[in-house]
Amino acid sequence: MQNRKPFETFISTILLVAIAMLAPVALFCFWSDSEMWAVTSNFHMFSDQWHNHLIKPLFGLGLFLVSHIGNIFNANIMDASRLFFYLNSLLSVYLFFRLSNQLTKDRSLSLMVVLALVSTSYFWERSFRVRSDLITLTIYLIVLNLLYGPQVGHIKTRMLSWLLMVINIFITAKSLIFLLLVCWSYQSLLIPSGQFKSKKLLLGVAFFGCLLVFMNQEALLFFINSFNGTGGELPYFSIQRWEHVFRFLSKNLMLYLFLFFPLASKVIYSKWSSDDKFFKLSCGLLLWFFLHPNKFPFFLYMLLPFILLGLLNNPFFKKNILKLLAGNHWQKAVIFVCIVFLSYQVVKHGAYVFYEHNNINQKKTQSHLCSELNQFPKARVLDPIGVCPKRKNSFFWFLGPSHENKLMLKSIVDHKVDIILLVAKMGYLQPELGKLGQKDFFYVSPGVLVRALTFDNSQRVLTHEDLKLELEKEFHVKSQQILSELSNLGGAKKKKLNLPANYSAMSAVEKKSLYNEFSSAMDHGDSSLPFIDDYDRIKLSPFSIGLSQAGYTLNSLFRHDSEL
Repeated sequence: MQNRKPFETFISTILLVAIAMLAPVALFCFWSDSEMWAVTSNFHMFSDQWHNHLIKPLFGLGLFLVSHIGNIFNANIMDASRLFFYLNSLLSVYLFFRLSNQLTKDRSLSLMVVLALVSTSYFWERSFRVRSDLITLTIYLIVLNLLYGPQVGHIKTRMLSWLLMVINIFITAKSLIFLLLVCWSYQSLLIPSGQFKSKKLLLGVAFFGCLLVFMNQEALLFFINSFNGTGGELPYFSIQRWEHVFRFLSKNLMLYLFLFFPLASKVIYSKWSSDDKFFKLSCGLLLWFFLHPNKFPFFLYMLLPFILLGLLNNPFFKKNILKLLAGNHWQKAVIFVCIVFLSYQVVKHGAYVFYEHNNINQKKTQSHLCSELNQFPKARVLDPIGVCPKRKNSFFWFLGPSHENKLMLKSIVDHKVDIILLVAKMGYLQPELGKLGQKDFFYVSPGVLVRALTFDNSQRVLTHEDLKLELEKEFHVKSQQILSELSNLGGAKKKKLNLPANYSAMSAVEKKSLYNEFSSAMDHGDSSLPFIDDYDRIKLSPFSIGLSQAGYTLNSLFRHDSEL
């Protein structure tokens, strides 16, 4: 064992470097819109805006606490949430190492298994995301460590295991399947021998699960609808549902090699695994993944540690790795090459996420946009994912698959929404939103709609003072710049301009100066002076939101990151 000390130190050093690298990656990785909405909606959990927090009550409560702690320190609440999930990722890696050590009974093998997990692309892309599945992963790693620990037969161990699994259902209802699979695999450890039969156990768990489902019917309906509605309205057997799986396998070709070890072990030793219970659980989780309609990356990462350990915990892998470690320099060189290759994967995946898929532009745009919106504190803003999460006079309505999204169009009108942020999820409201925008809003490039008033000036009786009073009465806001669109009933081309708020108070000399300033632009047809007497229809808005300094559209920045 002593001659393996340098080997274990080498791998441990690589893992420590990887863990240190993960911190900046977690804080600077691209924010997906679903993460942002989860943090924002739970930040406002006890406000007057109602969201159904009963679907994942404990997950929501945890995000409420984390985001408010971050807010106390004046931190970005997304950064605070990512930091929490980074720490959760570290905990899950440690628990995975402990579980691997208890299963393989060898520290060197356990370190290699952990390095295999850390070298996958999903560890660097998903392990720190704001996802309830990642809390589920950590909790079940704790449960399995308890079931393989020294106090496995003790009643306190069983009670704590059951308590954690029940609590986990209130973090995500999806974990009920996990609970059933753990009970199926570890029945003898969770239930005292001779006290209950397996049928009673399954009936009890099924009854408890049905009770929870009855209490949370929306989560059940969402799960049922996912079989025929989500994923871009894809049918259940559509090959496109496997898109993320194919992308993952193409980035992690080394995983194909791991399939060889249990196959060889079965041929040589007539055993798939060194631990039948855990291998049974791994197969059950793999089957669950195949049957589940939505094969999303965060769901796959939740199962990946168990499936990976199930593949590598077999006699063939253990015997041959230990033989190489105890062999001559050439045999040890084989192991060294494998470690170097896995280390290269760590650096490659980490560098890609940090440099190519970061949130730097998101943070710049967020800062600029929130500053612009702060000019209009009374404006009612539709912010469907929480680009400006701390803003109080905003609506954070949910948009997503298997949801009555079109009801939001009515809410936009009923609540007289003044400003709409056109993030990617607003695509669920098209093409109706486009029609509404043309009628009652201005498109402010890039990615913002602002509400406008339309005036009939066919009688030529309106004055600038009339327009100014109507705008202030309707919007309760005074703007330095008024967005305008002027057109004629005869079909003349519409002309857009920025009308100074103090135009009506300008003297004839000042208006003449303004005329001279814009005369060149007028000659090219790019602008027009605000002589409202020349136009039949006048459309005005006091909300001049500019994002040109940011240089990015909201739609391209605030979206899902499924292309990873």
